[in-house]
Amino acid sequence: NNLIRAISDEGKGNIWIALEHAGLNIFSKKDRRVYTLEKGQNGIVSNRIISLYLDADRSLWMGYWKNGLSFSSNRPISFESYEVPVMSRSEYKDDVSTLLVDRNKNLWVGTDGNGLAILNKDMTLKKHYDFSKLSDAVVCLFEDRMGRVWAGVYRDGLYCFDHGKMTHIKKGEKGLEDENVWYMIEDSDGYFWIAGLNSGPQRWNDSKQCFEKSLQSMWLSKMCNARKGYIYAGGFGYSPINTRLLKCGKMVLGNRKGTQAFSDKELRELFYDSRGLVWVGGTRGVSVFDESADHIYYVDQD
Repeated sequence: NNLIRAISDEGKGNIWIALEHAGLNIFSKKDRRVYTLEKGQNGIVSNRIISLYLDADRSLWMGYWKNGLSFSSNRPISFESYEVPVMSRSEYKDDVSTLLVDRNKNLWVGTDGNGLAILNKDMTLKKHYDFSKLSDAVVCLFEDRMGRVWAGVYRDGLYCFDHGKMTHIKKGEKGLEDENVWYMIEDSDGYFWIAGLNSGPQRWNDSKQCFEKSLQSMWLSKMCNARKGYIYAGGFGYSPINTRLLKCGKMVLGNRKGTQAFSDKELRELFYDSRGLVWVGGTRGVSVFDESADHIYYVDQD
């Protein structure tokens, strides 16, 4: 029940944590407690939450396993639920793996086996894309500063949607080193980065229209923006990357003194909050690393 699926900061003193089988957990910074919302509470239809997404209007979107998606624009939280129109295959019905609301307020729904659906504001279907015969599972979505939407598809590289034009980038094309792109991000200077599951971090070169060589070969599943000029790349621990010098730092597995370790060496979620705390989620709960104090807090204990 402690497998962490997603972590998000609402910006008003609470951290949202989605667990594989234990619903939505809300960590209150004010009273340092964790509150749990489970199936049947506040409109939540399942405890199996796969994805969380906070849009520009501060609405929270959740993707479920076998139960479509929900969103809440209210505080306190109250969710409305929807089924995605294209989810008709019984094996993958209503598996929502990743979500994105673009600058035009279209909802992009990445599914685990039914490709990609784009929904209008009224939740009607605008466009549906079937991808690879290998999987048709969309792992991650990201909209860059140019308004391009990128989709990482399992075993099928990247798809770029550039204002109506779709480009498929396979492994070996445009410098892409991995067929599995597991996460995407923009750094503080506006450069677009991807996390290859087996190849490490790569930066997109807009002038050359290709990816630069991976900084370091490593297993990666998550990235997050940290202090200015740095992103953190997570897999087995996390590595601070200086995005201006293009250098990877030593992998962090615990505090610098060596007296504390993260709850799990294999990261499933990595998040840098507004106070400069690093949230590390794995299969055994959440660790919160205060780098300045060199101390790790364990959310389920402290």
